[in-house]
Amino acid sequence: MAVTAISGQVTTGNILTNRIPVDMEKEIALYEPDATPFLTILMKLKKVKANSFKHEWMDRQPMPYYVLASAAGDASGASTLTITDYALLRLNDVLINERTGEVIRVTAAPSTTTVTVYRGAGTTHAAILATDKLFRAGTASEQGSTAPAAKTVQDTAVYNYCQIFKTLASGSNTLEAINLYGGKNRPLERKMAAIEHKKEMEVALCWGELNSTTGADGKPLYQMKGLFSEAGFVSTNRSDAVDGFTEDDFDEYCSPAFEYGSDNKLGVGGKIALRSINSFAKDRLQVIHPSGDQSKINYGITVAKWHHSEGNIDLVRAKLWKGDVKSRCLGLLDLKYLALCPLRDTTMTPDVEDPKVDGWADLWTTETTIMCRVEEAHAFIENM
Repeated sequence: MAVTAISGQVTTGNILTNRIPVDMEKEIALYEPDATPFLTILMKLKKVKANSFKHEWMDRQPMPYYVLASAAGDASGASTLTITDYALLRLNDVLINERTGEVIRVTAAPSTTTVTVYRGAGTTHAAILATDKLFRAGTASEQGSTAPAAKTVQDTAVYNYCQIFKTLASGSNTLEAINLYGGKNRPLERKMAAIEHKKEMEVALCWGELNSTTGADGKPLYQMKGLFSEAGFVSTNRSDAVDGFTEDDFDEYCSPAFEYGSDNKLGVGGKIALRSINSFAKDRLQVIHPSGDQSKINYGITVAKWHHSEGNIDLVRAKLWKGDVKSRCLGLLDLKYLALCPLRDTTMTPDVEDPKVDGWADLWTTETTIMCRVEEAHAFIENM
């Protein structure tokens, strides 16, 4: 065997690197251990067991407060108005034009979009514009009259599909037999697969699109409807802040969601959206850390509490809302009307690898969906 001579001082430059231990932490730092705050909150807050691949429920909205004029009316006090939502009206219903303040009374039970009315019932009449909002201010019944016609709202059938999520962790048996810095590889790969599994679920809960199709093997394949996608559950209170975003805008966009449900909402937003709020609210935001007041909303996630004029909003950053589009979005949610609905809870099945393969494989599986009720109790803002 040949001998290599070292002249002078022995240093790290001429000693074999095989002799130098690697200075490495025992634990491997994970980039996104808390990447799914919304899913974490739902899992800890409320679950409703699904009993089929198609989860269904019923919603019933109250009678709308407004009807819309669908054609212009002159200022001279014509005795009819064109109202598309005429079926909501009854004889002697009182309407107030929100724009002009004119009081109008329905004088005949409507059967078509041409509604017979008495104009200027309390104020002078004014020209009506198409799309004027007419506030339903109850009825004015005459003495000795019978009860007004019964009006109610039909139940709405709502559903969502349970989506199957699968995430595999795999490795060779040789690698598993080796001593590694940071410990054995299998537990780490399992943990990483669990994080990816939760991330896939949170993205679908927020941005999924409802779909029923046939997969590559000819078997049924279902995708759940998310909350904020173009055809998602939150469809009424959607606002676009493309022309700029101020504190007044924020109050205006959030206000409709407080018309229904609780006075406490959860705001899930991208980093730019939350930065926009922070720019005008930094002196008013109360930050609640998991180590802080346990009487406050606390799911192991840092929360900023915004006191809105009509209620409170707990703001949480959605770390998966990346890019220039989703990072500018904010979803306002009433947790009272949301529920995670698992058909099959998350499980980890070990050793699913083919026995002929010299390795291991562990599979994470979940089949679940989300239920969103009273969708007008929620809101969505984009381009913040």
